[in-house]
Parts: sequence; structure tokens; C-alpha cells
Amino acid sequence: MSERSVRTQTSGIAKKELMEEMVIEQAAAVKLEEESYEFTGRHLVANYFECDHEAMIQTAGIIDAMKRAVMASGATLLEASQYIFPGDGMTAAMLLSESHASIHTYPEHNSCFIDLFTCGHTCSAEKFDEVMRQHLRPARVSYKLLRRHQHIEEDSFTQANDIDLNLSGLSYKIVAQ
Repeated sequence: MSERSVRTQTSGIAKKELMEEMVIEQAAAVKLEEESYEFTGRHLVANYFECDHEAMIQTAGIIDAMKRAVMASGATLLEASQYIFPGDGMTAAMLLSESHASIHTYPEHNSCFIDLFTCGHTCSAEKFDEVMRQHLRPARVSYKLLRRHQHIEEDSFTQANDIDLNLSGLSYKIVAQ
């Protein structure tokens, strides 16, 4: 066998080993990435009653509050969309990197439905809720915070009885349902 054919074979073997090593490293990196995302999330569903009427009909203010609430929660806003109905009722949805947030307002009832779902553990539904309550100033709130994974369970945020809360000088009665 010539020296050149030995070098070519050795070079080919080295390339093959290097390729196998790269494939193993890539597979390990993919496995690490897969393991870093647990199949879990938190879902806040809330009904706000007896909200400040002026806040309810200022749709641009609600959109601004939603964006601030998303930021306060630690989520990443990708896109926002809204539809305003006759009478200033509104449906707005925020597409988040972590999932979504939405509001459905009924100014004629001074009430609305709030929804926030985020995947993982890094976002704070409580901070989102706090910003929205400060903006809309509901007299009553009914809510559930759910942990979603293989099953749907109530999270600790909702397992209290009725709570009296004072935020920034505003008093709230929180009614656990």
C-alpha cells in the first residue's frame, strides 16, 4: 500500500470519527434543549365586576394596560389584536412568546373577562392581574389560577377563601369561587 493511500484512509477514518462525534454532540444539545422545557403552564381566568366605567370605555387605555400587564408578568409580547364593538365593548388578544392574554369587556355591565396563559414557570399571573386591577378598579373579582400539565389543578394563588385586599389605596374584595 502506498503512503498516499494510507494517509487517505487515515484521513477518511478521522473524518468519519469527527462526524460521529459531531452527531453525538448535536444529539446531546437537542436533548438538553428538550429537557429544559417542561410541559406545564399557569392559566389565570378572572371575571372583574363593577369596574370603573370610564376605564371600561377607554379602549386604548385597556390595550395600554394589557401591554403593561404583560410586561409586568415577565412575558414577551409578539403581537396584539383587538376588535371594538358598538357601545365600546372590546375583545383584545395578546399573542405572547409564552402563549396568550385576552380581555372581553362589557361596559354596559362594567364587567370583563380576563385570561392569561403562560407556558413554564417564569411568568407571574399575579403581577399581570395586579396591573389589570389597578387600571380597571373592579369592586369584585372572581378568579382561578390553574396549573396545567398532565392534569389541570388549582394553583396556590386560588386556594384561599375570600380575601380583602388594598392596592394603592383601593380596596378590593376577592371572592374565591
